Amino acid sequence: MTTKAFTFRLETVLRVRRVEETRAREVLGATTRQVSRRMAELRRAQASCDALPSVLPPMTPAAFEAFRERARWLAESAARAAEELQQAVVEHALAREEMIAAKRRVSALERLAERRFREWQDEFARAEMVELDDVVNSRTAALRIEASEQRPALPAAGGRRGAATLAAAGDAA
Repeated sequence: MTTKAFTFRLETVLRVRRVEETRAREVLGATTRQVSRRMAELRRAQASCDALPSVLPPMTPAAFEAFRERARWLAESAARAAEELQQAVVEHALAREEMIAAKRRVSALERLAERRFREWQDEFARAEMVELDDVVNSRTAALRIEASEQRPALPAAGGRRGAATLAAAGDAA
């Protein structure tokens, strides 16, 4: 039997898709970490804003102006942190969608490979059965030929004459 070993013709494509899935997973991890960092930055900025006193003690105009400038800077910092967080969330959502798509592509190719392997197994089993049938049939035919060569010829129809022929054949032997 000369059946080839199983090979999936799209194996290289499957390997590429798996690499893409791994990269998508890494990008998703990086964007998740980025979202966490941005959330921490936003919390710190908001905590700094919340730490500003709501009632100011008496101060000089220069000190008041410095306080006001710091409050404005902290508010802008918090707004910037919120924008950066929003951008990171968008990037994370895109990375998540890409990861899901990459998983689907790999999964589809893996299912196809499994189906092709089952088809190959069925074909292999059929070829094996055909070969076994051929072996059995050739062995049976050889046994029949061997058995027919070992049996004496049957007497011809016609009664006595056939028996005489057999007797003569037996005497000659």
